[in-house]
Amino acid sequence: PGPSKYEIIRGFLPGGVFHKKTFIEGITSLTQKYGDVYRFPAMFGKPESVMNLNPNDYPIIFRNEGIWPERRTFESLVYHRRVHRAEFFQGVDGLLTTTGEEWGKIRT
Repeated sequence: PGPSKYEIIRGFLPGGVFHKKTFIEGITSLTQKYGDVYRFPAMFGKPESVMNLNPNDYPIIFRNEGIWPERRTFESLVYHRRVHRAEFFQGVDGLLTTTGEEWGKIRT
């Protein structure tokens, strides 16, 4: 289960459930409606994703992806670290902004 594309777009319009809400308020609203695990539809050229907000599931997910998991990174965080605040982060990435062997090096 999860919201449809139409539901997401409508939610950001005036009067919608996400209108003038913070990111946390939006995620909280979706979690209340769909539970801890839900599908977020593909939109605007981005692939669909599964949101899992149950911390008890994280060890299971992360231990079943192999030694160097290939995941989609959070592009906005990558941009923030590498471009917008490059002087602050000085080329240091994190678990959400890396994937594959580079991610594995951070974890060891």
